[in-house]
Amino acid sequence: MMRVKTYVAPSPIAGLGLFAGEDIKKGTETWRYLPLVDSKLDPSDFEKLDPLSQEFIKKYCGLSKTTGKYIIYGDDTRFCNHSKNANVAISTVKFDDEYNSIAIRDIKKGEELTIDYQTIDQNDANNKNPQLYSK
Repeated sequence: MMRVKTYVAPSPIAGLGLFAGEDIKKGTETWRYLPLVDSKLDPSDFEKLDPLSQEFIKKYCGLSKTTGKYIIYGDDTRFCNHSKNANVAISTVKFDDEYNSIAIRDIKKGEELTIDYQTIDQNDANNKNPQLYSK
């Protein structure tokens, strides 16, 4: 669940993006897994889904490097785009077997929040797509 004010808007990176609705100081927690809002999907259950549902999960959910389960975000976190020069990163604090994320520098209101997908998503960590991961 997002821990800071955000909004979704067109992104210069890709489609829609997640933008800061307030100034965010470096070190501020930006997201935390909250079981009452977010959920987890076991990969064996993913295989039982129809192709359209699988496509959605692959696009908007992350395969946790911590638990090996898909994280189904209950908020707009799914619109956080990838960047090698991200302004948000996972922290060293674990909540419910998942790490939270923090701002790794000051982020101005209206700035897009980004994270390096390869640091949080098991599928992306193995992806060698130079078009996505060179940004």
